[in-house]
Amino acid sequence: MLALLFLFSAIQMIAYAEDAGAAQNLKTGKYIVTATLLNFRKQAKTDAEILKTLPQGTQLTITSVSNGWGNASVDGVSGWVMMDYLEYVGDIDAYAVNWKVIDVSQFQGTVDWKKVEKSGVDGVILRMGRRATAARTIGADSMFTANYEALLETNLHVGAYFYSAALSVPEALEEAKWVVNKLKNENLQLDMPIFFDVEYTEQAKLGKDVCTNIVKTFCDYLLDNGYYPGVYCSLWWSSNILDMTQFANYAVWIAQYNSSLGYKGRCNMWQFSNTGRVDGISGDVDINECYTNFPQYIADNEYNHIKFEGGHIYGDWAVVTESTCSEHGLESVLCRHCGITLATRILPLKAHVAGDWEVAKQATAYEDGELVQKCEDCGTVLKRQNLRALNSTHVHDYSEWITLEEADCESEGAMGLKCLECGTVLVSHATPRTAHEAAETVIVEPTCTQNGRRVQNCKHCGIQMQYELIAATGHTVSAWTVTKEATETEFGERTGVCTVCKETVVEQIDKKPVKLKGDVNKDGKITAADARSILRFSAKLETPTPEQAVIADVDADGKITAADARTTLRVSAGLIA
Repeated sequence: MLALLFLFSAIQMIAYAEDAGAAQNLKTGKYIVTATLLNFRKQAKTDAEILKTLPQGTQLTITSVSNGWGNASVDGVSGWVMMDYLEYVGDIDAYAVNWKVIDVSQFQGTVDWKKVEKSGVDGVILRMGRRATAARTIGADSMFTANYEALLETNLHVGAYFYSAALSVPEALEEAKWVVNKLKNENLQLDMPIFFDVEYTEQAKLGKDVCTNIVKTFCDYLLDNGYYPGVYCSLWWSSNILDMTQFANYAVWIAQYNSSLGYKGRCNMWQFSNTGRVDGISGDVDINECYTNFPQYIADNEYNHIKFEGGHIYGDWAVVTESTCSEHGLESVLCRHCGITLATRILPLKAHVAGDWEVAKQATAYEDGELVQKCEDCGTVLKRQNLRALNSTHVHDYSEWITLEEADCESEGAMGLKCLECGTVLVSHATPRTAHEAAETVIVEPTCTQNGRRVQNCKHCGIQMQYELIAATGHTVSAWTVTKEATETEFGERTGVCTVCKETVVEQIDKKPVKLKGDVNKDGKITAADARSILRFSAKLETPTPEQAVIADVDADGKITAADARTTLRVSAGLIA
């Protein structure tokens, strides 16, 4: 018997398909941990390295499943949990992602954004401005412009936040108008939300109704002006100070420095640490998990006045779901500009990892037993070996290798040796799945307004092997009619008829560039050099051009004086907004 065992264990065998188990949760989606403590492991097996222990109530997004295990990301790290200890709570959002996002202000100093990009960060939320709690004035974050301009040279997604100290609805409206004016006047292109940061202690004393209305006032004003707003607050604020049910139209960003998020409502982003470290930034920085593909959502809903010039820009192929030895993975390529998925394709299966032989059925005196060898990753039986009954006198007569089960692209087959006399399968091994075979490409042509697509499915099993988006062609207008002229404060409008689809097309005309009061040299910012020029104008040492005369009259009293120069100098120093 030992000689027979060694003979057949030496035969090169591949995977044998077998039902791996009857796990109750076998679909992707959102789940909550039901066990008191649940191990989060590096691989889908019970002896794999434990990355961390998840307490009861932890929310997880399971992106793929395999033999009773679910794959998720916790604190930016991918791992596996046993799905028997999870409760299903909903489907995955169509915009679901798991991105690493940081938020930055002037307190982080000068940042090397190229290093940040290479460190694995997906997005950045910059502090745009704040209301001073003592002086009650509104001003810009001193590093916002420098950070924003540097980020334009990277592929990082960018949003903003405003630190509020509003103690009334009118003050919240004042803050919202300041933000919108800055967004429009500086033509800021943000593909992430603009968040309203509420955490000021004096605000909390106002009560739930007032604080909720303060948030709604700010966010609704941004929405009315075409920008996608969000609210940032701590878990305590969300439970005690704000009525979160009123914020269905805004992004929600919760701060809780813990191993799991205790917030039970919709949460788009979780700030889980304020002591993170990222290459390119000196010192601590806030780290967040972002669960929503804001760039795609904002583009789909035409928020933030983002205008895409030309076609989509293809990024690199990136793995969406890792392949296992039983399920194909998926990779995709996104547009670097808007984040929309441009193409997908399936990944090949991984090879099974053979474990040790084990007794599946013990032989008795008169009944054969069986040895099996399983895959260490998925538990699939890879090899089978017959064990003769102890008192058997029958001598098996071996056949040639025969096909026991045909393989196809959905399941493995099997080959084996049978006894010619009694029909017992003495040894068997799997044959690999056949390759998917592409059917004819299906092309849905794009129109002026609707994307098309190019799809290839397997002709045998129907699985989608490849998908590629074909961008909408856009309207073609040969002649435009201006129906409203643009000014410095209002957008203009023009109309025309598409020569392809014959629809009437209405387009917005950008506002005329705003002449910043005090910006004499017209470089887009207020500096001490502008103040010096105004002072020289006031002293009659230089004569301004007619345009400079208007810009230099900061207080609009009809003349250029030293007071105009003083105001400009205070603005350049950040003493006033």
